[in-house]
Amino acid sequence: MKIGSGKKKMKCGLAMMAVGFSVLIFGHMSAPSPQSPATSFQSISRIEAGSDVIEFFWYGCAHCKNLEQALRDQQFHRKVNEVVRADGSPASFRRVPATLNPLWTLHARLYFALDNLGMSDEGHFNTMKAVGVSMPKTLAQIRNLLDNQILANEAESNRSFSASAQEVADLMFSSQVDNQISEAERLSKESGISGVPVFLVDSSMVVPLGQGLDYKSIGPAVLSLLSPRHEDFVK
Repeated sequence: MKIGSGKKKMKCGLAMMAVGFSVLIFGHMSAPSPQSPATSFQSISRIEAGSDVIEFFWYGCAHCKNLEQALRDQQFHRKVNEVVRADGSPASFRRVPATLNPLWTLHARLYFALDNLGMSDEGHFNTMKAVGVSMPKTLAQIRNLLDNQILANEAESNRSFSASAQEVADLMFSSQVDNQISEAERLSKESGISGVPVFLVDSSMVVPLGQGLDYKSIGPAVLSLLSPRHEDFVK
């Protein structure tokens, strides 16, 4: 089964293009201040997101990989959980693989299968690196990458993880993953995203990379939108 995406494949980082049209496309851009980083976002009608912060990504996206490294350096995910929402609960975060074309959807199936099997955050980051280099376009190529690199590396660092390439492949096309793909498609569509990486904050604000936000500043910008006490999180 070969997955192609046409002569002009959709590329990650579309959110970084056409900066001159950013205000028209993505709406409000707030003015920077010493306490609040420059924040560019599009307000959308509130959707059923299920998490306070969603990061849309693609395993094969170089910008997503670079952003993930910056977020890890900033301990971004811990800081999200430290934000207290109005109801007193900690803010929640999850990653959602974008499904904007057949190749991205194939890789999204890989993500969900590995995640359902208990892959660690470090394992997902390593998988992103591996997919970015080899860019598998068929299930056979994905199985080869699983056998030769991904599964062995994860099992070595994560003793609770155990899976074969066949188990991952079977799960990729299971009803469980079918339902997760449908949910990812709904979130991508209702958020109106056209590229990655991009965040959905508080079910109503879309924050793309670019338009004044780089790898190091987008995380603090997301935190500033999530919490009125943003100065506690952007230092």
